[in-house]
Amino acid sequence: MHYVKHGHVCSYTAAMKNDTRRTITPLGSRITIVQDGFSVCLGPEIIAEVAWASVKDVFAYTRFLGSDIHLCLDFAPKARGKAQVVVNEKVQGWSDLLHALPTSLGNLTPGWERLASCDEPCRKANEPVSRVVPAHVANPVHVWQAKDGHV
Repeated sequence: MHYVKHGHVCSYTAAMKNDTRRTITPLGSRITIVQDGFSVCLGPEIIAEVAWASVKDVFAYTRFLGSDIHLCLDFAPKARGKAQVVVNEKVQGWSDLLHALPTSLGNLTPGWERLASCDEPCRKANEPVSRVVPAHVANPVHVWQAKDGHV
């Protein structure tokens, strides 16, 4: 199976379908919006897929990874045993994802992006923590939750 978006081709193999280790977007990834959700590609390979109908919750937060700070969206699946998919603002296609969320899921928490972002005082407050705990999150916000098992 292949997806094409903005001239990019992503191939999908059965082996990748069950690979739950790749849930956080690596450097060089891109988000591709498809009719029923989105995929995350690294080069020609799809490393994660999210169908809107399979999402139970969406969370936003600021993730500190050493000196790097990223606003992230975390898509939690309805099905047990399925991996969460986390994407961050530095990934190509982030703005396309933000544009697709309200129309695809609807009823997002108002101002979630501002609430989950980390301003300068937040960054300074988290700096000492970053030295001890190199990967941690701040300002978690529950952006969306499925109602009655439906999107």
